[in-house]
Amino acid sequence: DPDELAQRGFAVDRPAAIYADTVFPTLLLPVADAGRVDEFLRALSRNETVGVREVDGRTLSIWRPAGGGAFVAYAIADGWLRVQWGWANVEAAEVWLRRTLRTTRAPAQALARALAARGDEGFGSFDPEAFEDAARPVLELLGVRDDEACSAWREKSRGWLRSVTFRVRLVPKGIDVIADLRLSPGAQRRLALHVGPAPDGRFVQVAERAPARASLSLDLDWLAEASRPLRGARCGVFWRLVRELSPWDLGDPVRQVAQTRFFSSYHVALLGLAPTPTAIAWLSMAKTGPLALLLGTFGSALARQTRRVNGHAVSRMSLGDYGFPVDVDVTVEGDRLLAGVGSGAMERLLSASPSQASAAQVAVGGLPLVAVDLYPTRAPELADSLARWRVDRGLVWLTWLATGVRWLGLAARLSPEGIRVTAGFELR
Repeated sequence: DPDELAQRGFAVDRPAAIYADTVFPTLLLPVADAGRVDEFLRALSRNETVGVREVDGRTLSIWRPAGGGAFVAYAIADGWLRVQWGWANVEAAEVWLRRTLRTTRAPAQALARALAARGDEGFGSFDPEAFEDAARPVLELLGVRDDEACSAWREKSRGWLRSVTFRVRLVPKGIDVIADLRLSPGAQRRLALHVGPAPDGRFVQVAERAPARASLSLDLDWLAEASRPLRGARCGVFWRLVRELSPWDLGDPVRQVAQTRFFSSYHVALLGLAPTPTAIAWLSMAKTGPLALLLGTFGSALARQTRRVNGHAVSRMSLGDYGFPVDVDVTVEGDRLLAGVGSGAMERLLSASPSQASAAQVAVGGLPLVAVDLYPTRAPELADSLARWRVDRGLVWLTWLATGVRWLGLAARLSPEGIRVTAGFELR
């Protein structure tokens, strides 16, 4: 509560910050009244044993739980409450305080200026390799060491991920988060080789107003194979976090059904649910899945009759034999397949005017690796379906999604220097 923080002496009109020039982070909290902050800290630690010492005219307090190796050091200086978590060597706290007094005044002022200039409520940066190098001695002290597989992976991947920066911005009734993963030029080129094309302007035009849309351009088979050396390896903190995502279990969705990777990118949009589901898809053919092989696999599903839609021959596929009780209208344009489900879906897609919307979208936001956008208010029947699904499965959070959210989105896009991840929501 900002009012409560202000009463305790903190400056709620200035930003807070966290940074680390070693493995242990330093937290900076802005102080308006040092006396009240000190009084609050004394009350907070009334029943604890806190060591106090003078360091260059500043009071350094060190709290260490009984029997534990960790400690928390803190001091009020130059308008900031400076806090650091440390391990084992309490004497290092004095070194930390002297260092932070020398180095943080300028970064803290730069932080305040940057936040004011950008209009962001928060931003930060992270150097994974520097963090791993700093963390390794501490982890070894705790008995956590890289095994042979992880050491090989670390050596192979060194330099791939240069830095991670992020920023958070509050918008009316919502939050926007942007994270940029800066890759090495070599890693960027390798990644780009496994990303399929974006849809053209016709799909973008129709999908722009859709209640739900999703894109997948990243080759999941390649991602699974590339990450397989991490499986079972005991790696450092950062790669352990990556490993929690289990990327080696991913795979191309069509290949898992048809045993062949036919498409290099998938772009789908749900246009409505009432009276029947209506959706469109823009699929780019993969080199490993030529059209002839696709038709040979699903040829029996194609109806003999076709119809003409805006100069295109549209055939109907019945996918009941493949576990999907739905009829799909399809047409082929060179190396891409356009599909629609429901009355009028193909007419809307093929009648849209081709434009440069796709190229402009890629130039501004980057080629989508994966993206999902939900707009429950655009289709009341979608909100009703989410609410019913919540009742059937006991998922309480779907009530919030169905009744309280205007937009919810998550995307990872290929940017000029790496990967940009965006996420956010807007309430009704």
